[in-house]
Amino acid sequence: MREKFSNHISAIKCFICHHNFHKALHVMHYHFLCLFSYFRCFERRADSFALCFCSMSLSISSGFISRFGKTDSKTANRSMVSLERVNANIIGTIVTDIDYAKHYGYYRYYRYYYHYYGTEDSSDNEQGVTFMARYLVTGGSGFIGSHIVEELLERGEDVRILDNFSTGRRENISAFINKSNLELIEGDLRSYHIVQEAVNGVDYILHQGAISSVSQSVENPILINDININGTVNILNVALKAEVKRVIFASSASIYGNEPELPKREDMKPSPESPYALSKYTGERYCQIFTKLHGLETVCLRYFNVFGPRQDPNSQYSAVIPKFIQMIKEGQRPIIYGEVSRDFTYVANVVNANLLACTARDAVGEVFNIACGGSVTINQLVKKITDLCGNNIKPIYKDPRPGDVKNSYASIEKARARLGYSATISFDEGLIRVVGSNL
Repeated sequence: MREKFSNHISAIKCFICHHNFHKALHVMHYHFLCLFSYFRCFERRADSFALCFCSMSLSISSGFISRFGKTDSKTANRSMVSLERVNANIIGTIVTDIDYAKHYGYYRYYRYYYHYYGTEDSSDNEQGVTFMARYLVTGGSGFIGSHIVEELLERGEDVRILDNFSTGRRENISAFINKSNLELIEGDLRSYHIVQEAVNGVDYILHQGAISSVSQSVENPILINDININGTVNILNVALKAEVKRVIFASSASIYGNEPELPKREDMKPSPESPYALSKYTGERYCQIFTKLHGLETVCLRYFNVFGPRQDPNSQYSAVIPKFIQMIKEGQRPIIYGEVSRDFTYVANVVNANLLACTARDAVGEVFNIACGGSVTINQLVKKITDLCGNNIKPIYKDPRPGDVKNSYASIEKARARLGYSATISFDEGLIRVVGSNL
């Protein structure tokens, strides 16, 4: 038996050397059958058998990629996918316990098995396994994007990040950058060929990448237009050609503008008052057009003032909560520009909305408010932060800035009904978490 296996390995290596990887794969199938018979005959542990074959196949594939990947990356990628499916077939057939698969590192292949060979209705699967999918998160090193990436990795999903680190930070992803199911592509949304590389082989795109500062958009509308609009069109066009299952677009509550009616509902007429708001509304319309004309599934999420860990307080364009926390901690007086109110939304709620939007059946072509559904004035915010920090600093009041929205809070009924979304973490609880992590 050992001599037969040795001959199999020699044949596989020979085929690889002659660039005939598919024949090598057939030999590996036969090798699998021999191993199966051997282990069944002698009643050896199935996990030993699976580990033996998967280790061998991935070792050989790694050699193939390193040898030929640079000159024929498309073939190399196809071959790797084929190997993943072979290994999935083994693990899914032999290792039938989901907890066992997770514990011994077979979960990746276990889920591939159900994705390729199982039923698409997870309710028919007695293990309740969800299917293996690959996610692209643009702007994945940013504040919101990094939280989405982290949650996907914790769920065992394959994740790819596309980011040029213009606003994102490497420290946001440093805790999980070395995970085997995470890939980082450093590049710009405006580069079509880089977007093609990033989208290749993914099932869902969570498009968070953008410049998200109102004041910066007023200063440099050309840059905002180039990144937020042209970058989004690149994503949609490539997603269509790559047959991506669904694109989730990160939009903004700023598109409602200063219309006085509250709460903001998705059927209200948009009235963007800054280049940033206009870029997000344009992105929404592009998404809906691609859905209507080409059948590409898209969902747009209008974020309302997201806050949480990893927001940069030092940026010129940083959000109000991290900036206020830092200033109050350091004994500085925060600046309030006019009497304004916001529907502050903790980042975990936004992450949950993105993942729900990937599979919600009644969401395609729609826009949804993602918020807590309440209103907090900036004066109230300062008071809450000073109370949590244990001091009594008074703010400085200045005139409103150009492009800023005065009052905003959301109706989240549509998201609740169609996505199953709810704000599981309230504003007060989220603020306690953020202030506590900064003390």
